[in-house]
Amino acid sequence: MDYSAVFLATIGFSLKAIFIKLSLTQGLTSDQVMSLRMIFAVPFFVFFFLFSRSRKPEKKSADKETLICSVLYFVSVYTNIYGLAYVPVGIERLILFLIPLLTLCISFIFQRKRFRKRILIYCFMSIAGAMVSFLGSEPNNNYADRFSFGIFLIFISALSYAAYMIFSADGIKKDGASLFNSKVMIIASLPSIFIPIILHHDVSFFNVHNASLIPPLCLSLFSTVLPSFFMSWGIKNKGPEFMAAINSFGPFLTLIAGYLFLGESISFNNVSGMLVVIVSITFLSMEAKYKVSINESFDNIRIRKKKWNNFFSGGKNGEDV
Repeated sequence: MDYSAVFLATIGFSLKAIFIKLSLTQGLTSDQVMSLRMIFAVPFFVFFFLFSRSRKPEKKSADKETLICSVLYFVSVYTNIYGLAYVPVGIERLILFLIPLLTLCISFIFQRKRFRKRILIYCFMSIAGAMVSFLGSEPNNNYADRFSFGIFLIFISALSYAAYMIFSADGIKKDGASLFNSKVMIIASLPSIFIPIILHHDVSFFNVHNASLIPPLCLSLFSTVLPSFFMSWGIKNKGPEFMAAINSFGPFLTLIAGYLFLGESISFNNVSGMLVVIVSITFLSMEAKYKVSINESFDNIRIRKKKWNNFFSGGKNGEDV
């Protein structure tokens, strides 16, 4: 269960772009896809919120983290859906695959974490691989002039999601994975549902054919509700390094799914650039995991040294040595 849950989250997030593309091909607009996605998902999050709150012990609440992560998640979803109207799913997934790199950058800026030169090399490798893949990509014929703008939107989505992962760690520690995830998703769903209604001045744009509701429903269940809980569980129990390593399978899944279900072409540059990104991010994840293990070892040494000092000084903790 430990590994299967995290892997299922990777599969769900990888298929997200496929469901969005299928929704757009059904004639739905980006506003409709975003709203229907959260309308279908909200009842599940409300249920898990009520269930988790009843089991949560009395302790400090994560209201600040909840608000910040709700805004970040909404921005990530909004820019992702609109960006997919202009770029292929393979490019979308490749940009999102740079999330571990963006996470390191945000950690360096806001948390003052320092990294070794080897990590910087892996970062530049991932950027180079992404550029190679971009050179082999063909823009959407209907929106060729907005291809670069679509890439920009997907990058903002990846940046917002990387920040979401960083700030959610503290919230998960305070509220627990299920409760915190439910709170964030419920709050983030409100603008996703009501902003399109305000922009269109009515709810008539929800009048769609029943067949057109199937892709948004699959997007809601299999690429929003279930993966969000699996991911929160993974951050809590396995850590971000493990999540980043498992996400290495994501681009392959999206590339294959785009070829099978959407008929998108796969070029040599796409595959070679993606392999470079996957290798660099995998080494990057291993490097981060190695750094964590080293820090834990030094912490254990310091704790053991303190116990020995207490032992020789007649402290109470000496009996624990």
